[in-house]
Amino acid sequence: MADQQDDKSKLPLAGILALLAMVSGALIYEGTSLKTARPVDKEAANNVFLEKGRVQARLWQDPLEAVETYRLHADKEQKEPDSKDAADTLATLVNVIRQVGVESGLRILPVFMDGSPYANGVQFRLKDRYAVVSALGAAGYVPESGETIRVFRWYQGKTLETAASSLLIPAELFIPKEKLRDREYGKPVLVLWLKDQDFGVLDKLLSHVDETFSQSMPQIKPVYSVLGPRSSSSLSAMLKELQHIQSSPLANPPFSTLKHLKFYSPSATAEDTFLLDYSPILTAGNQAGKKTVDELFEYPRIEFIRTITTDAQLAEQLIQELRRRRVDLKSCPEKDCNPKVALISEWDTLYGRSLPRTFAAVAMNNGSGETGPALEARINELRRDEWPGWITPHSYLAGLDGELPAKESNQKKTADASPAKGMAGFGSQQDTDQYAGPRPEGRSQLDYVFRLSQR
Repeated sequence: MADQQDDKSKLPLAGILALLAMVSGALIYEGTSLKTARPVDKEAANNVFLEKGRVQARLWQDPLEAVETYRLHADKEQKEPDSKDAADTLATLVNVIRQVGVESGLRILPVFMDGSPYANGVQFRLKDRYAVVSALGAAGYVPESGETIRVFRWYQGKTLETAASSLLIPAELFIPKEKLRDREYGKPVLVLWLKDQDFGVLDKLLSHVDETFSQSMPQIKPVYSVLGPRSSSSLSAMLKELQHIQSSPLANPPFSTLKHLKFYSPSATAEDTFLLDYSPILTAGNQAGKKTVDELFEYPRIEFIRTITTDAQLAEQLIQELRRRRVDLKSCPEKDCNPKVALISEWDTLYGRSLPRTFAAVAMNNGSGETGPALEARINELRRDEWPGWITPHSYLAGLDGELPAKESNQKKTADASPAKGMAGFGSQQDTDQYAGPRPEGRSQLDYVFRLSQR
C-alpha cells in the first residue's frame, strides 16, 4: 500500500492549477478588448431630437458633426424655405437663456475649431471640445445639459447678388456653481462652436449676437472672449485685414460696436514676420509703413493674447537639446560646416512653410529665438530662399495617403473595394517587379515619400 503511494506523482497539484489559471487569465485578458456590447442603431440615433433648436450630442461628441446630422434631418422634414420666424433662431435661444435664470451678465465664448472634413480635423475637434468642457468644469461650471446642445440659425443677409444664406451655429450654455455666482467673473458662459475657416464672418456674427441680446427684456449685456484664431493662416488673414483697414482712412475698424472683446489664440505659433507678410526685400520705401502685431491690434482696441509660445522659441529649445546631444549647429552658410540637416514639412499651409525657415533662422542666429531685428533679418533671407548649404528643405502636400472623406452612399462600396493603385504597401509583390516602393499613380503621395527617403 505504501509502495503504491510512493509511485504516485509528487508534483504539487495545487501549484499546477494556480499556474494554469494565471496563464489562462493572461491569454483571456490579452485577447479581450474594451469594446461595448451595446447595440447602436445609427439610423435611429440620427432621428433623436428633443425639440427644434436642440441637437442630441454627448459632451465629448464633435459638435459640428452633430449639427450636420441635425441639418440633414431638418432638410428632410422641411417643406418650405427657411423662415426667420423658425424655432431655431438666435432670438429663441436668448429667450431660453432668460428662462434658465440668466438676467444680466453673460460671457459669450466663440471657440474656433478645425472645420475640415478629414480625419485629422475630426480628431482635433474631439480634443478641442473635451479640452474646453474640461476647463470649464475645473473652473466651477456645469453644462445646461449633458445630452444635448443648442443650435441657432444665423442669416447672413440678402444682397443684390445673392439670396439670404444661413449658418447653423452650435451653442452650449454653462452655469456657474453656487460658489461662483456672487463673484465678478462668475457669469454664465455661452460657448459658440465655429469653424476656423469662417473666422472672416466673426465681426458680423458678433454684431448680430450683440444686437439680439440688447433687444431682450430685461436686457442682457454680454462680454466677449474669443478662443481663436486657431491657425496661423487665420491669424495672418486677420492681420492683413487690419493692415488694409488702417491704410484706408474711410474704413471702419472691425468689432467697433463691441466692448470688452478679448482674443486668445491657443495654437497660432508662426512668427510675426510670416504673419504680417511684408516684403522680404529690405528697402527704405517698404520699411516706412510697417507695423507690428501689437500696433495693428491697438487701433481697433482689441486685446490679443497668445497662450502658446512661438515657433522661434520652440526652435531655440530644440537647438539646445541638440547641443546636449553633442550636435552643435553653427551660424555659418558653408555646406560642410555643420552636420547635414533635412527639413520636411507641409507645403500647403502657412505653418508648414514657416516652421522650417524659422528653425533655420534660429540656428543661423546663434541659437537665439528672441524676436528682434537680427532674427527677422535671418528669416527674410530664408523667405528669399537663401538657404545655408548644410540645410536641405523638402515639402509635401497634406493628406499623404490620398484619402478623401467618404460620402454616405459610397461608404459601403469603399469598405468592400480593394486598395486603389498607388496605395499599395511598401515592398508588395506588384511594386517589387520594377522597383521597391509604391507606384506613382492615383491620389496617394506615398511614392514621393519613398523616393525622398532614398535620397
